[in-house]
Amino acid sequence: MTAGTKSKEPVDASDYDGARERALRILTAAPQSTGTILHRLVESGYSDDVARCVTQRLVEVALIDDWAYAAARVRSRRDASGWSRRAVSQELAQKRVPADVRAAVLDAEYPADLEADVAAKAALAMVRKLAGREATEAARAIHARLMRRGFGSGVCQDAVRRAGFDRY
Repeated sequence: MTAGTKSKEPVDASDYDGARERALRILTAAPQSTGTILHRLVESGYSDDVARCVTQRLVEVALIDDWAYAAARVRSRRDASGWSRRAVSQELAQKRVPADVRAAVLDAEYPADLEADVAAKAALAMVRKLAGREATEAARAIHARLMRRGFGSGVCQDAVRRAGFDRY
């Protein structure tokens, strides 16, 4: 089997050790949420019970930590990518982070009152990339990019103003 290909061999649905090894291989590639590990194990052919037991054990030995995983994703998307709380929450849901953990991590790591500052910082970074464009065109482009990152229209308008565009 070559790197990046999946084994076509059927798995024993009750093989705890095989499921554990599969989960460890998944975690070696990148940190994952409990929901993702559980889903990937079941998708690989392991029974729900075996997948839950393996996942629970990995949580107990701290190889899976939904809070730490979600917090790292929130900080990355907030600081490096300039995403809105809504966009970050949607990504965490896609990564199968439990809803209660998602909400708690967002409240702790990305309070709602911080969103305007994140949008303004992203807008300022965009200004540098749009240097040379006509002001109205640049302001509209910044507004559109912020909207695509999940910010509401009012937050986008405020961020564009804070980036130095009074009217657009």
